[in-house]
Amino acid sequence: SSPTADRWAHIGAPSDLPLVRTVATALATPPLTFTDLTFGQIAALAAGSALYIGNDTGMTHLAAAAGARTVAIFGPSDPVRYAPFGRQVLTVWRPAVVDARGVGGGHALAWDWARDGIAPDAATAQIRQWLAD
Repeated sequence: SSPTADRWAHIGAPSDLPLVRTVATALATPPLTFTDLTFGQIAALAAGSALYIGNDTGMTHLAAAAGARTVAIFGPSDPVRYAPFGRQVLTVWRPAVVDARGVGGGHALAWDWARDGIAPDAATAQIRQWLAD
C-alpha cells in the first residue's frame, strides 16, 4: 500500500487554496492538497486514483481522458452536450432549462446550486449505485 492509499486529494488553482483549506477542515482525514500542478501531473494523479469527482470543468474532462473513473457534477450546462466522454464516466445532474446555444448562450444568471442543482443525497445515491455496479 502506498502512503497515499485511501486518501483524498484536493486539486485546484492557487486561488482555490482558501476554499480547499475550508473543505479540508470538515473532513475526518486531512486530504492531500495540490494547487500548483501542471496538466500532466493532474492527469497522472487522476489516472492513478480510485475515483475522481469534479464539476463541469476542464480538469474533470482531463481526468476522464486520463482513464480515471470519473464522476462529473453538472449544473446549468447540459451533460448530453458537454459531459466528458468515456465508459468510466458518471454524470450527475438535475435536469434544467438551458440555452439551446449551450455555453455560447451565456451563463444562466438565475442559477442557484442550492435551489437548482442536484441535491447532495441524490448525487450520493447515484454515485453509490454506479460504484456498486
